[in-house]
Amino acid sequence: MIDEKRGKRGRGKDFESEILEVAMAEGRNRMLLRKLDPPTRTIVKGGRPITIQLDGDFLDFLGSVIVLDRDSVFRYPVMIEAKATKKPRLELGDRGLKKAQSDAIFLWHSAGYVTGVLVKLEGDPPRYFFASCSLVTAFVAAGAKSIPLDRMDELQRHREARGPDFFPRLVRSAADWG
Repeated sequence: MIDEKRGKRGRGKDFESEILEVAMAEGRNRMLLRKLDPPTRTIVKGGRPITIQLDGDFLDFLGSVIVLDRDSVFRYPVMIEAKATKKPRLELGDRGLKKAQSDAIFLWHSAGYVTGVLVKLEGDPPRYFFASCSLVTAFVAAGAKSIPLDRMDELQRHREARGPDFFPRLVRSAADWG
């Protein structure tokens, strides 16, 4: 349940926990995923420490998906962003996916990573979506203010853990990429 006192930041942290729970349920032989904390700097102002988040070229999660194909094992690097929303769209800009984040999605995709955005639509029950790098790039290039969720791939709930079953979608992206 969402703690209303935590607001939007609390919803995002809850969703990040769900993603890590799914990654653990999949097991290390299929997926390895770690949360990346944004770079921060602490300054002292008026005798009080203030911590600020710095822009970085990394998304929320870094890891790899492992695909078995007959006698071969393929490992694909993955970097994904996570966003929770109450609206049926992913906002682009300061209220959602920021320019630095969409730039990072394209940058890491260009470097050979499977990238995208996992989106949680708050509700009872919640719904989950995946926006690929190509979808994000197309909407950003068109100057759109948001990406409607019905343009994204809807994901099923994971069979063993809270959260979205995103492993098959990452594997499909890896296969398209590889």
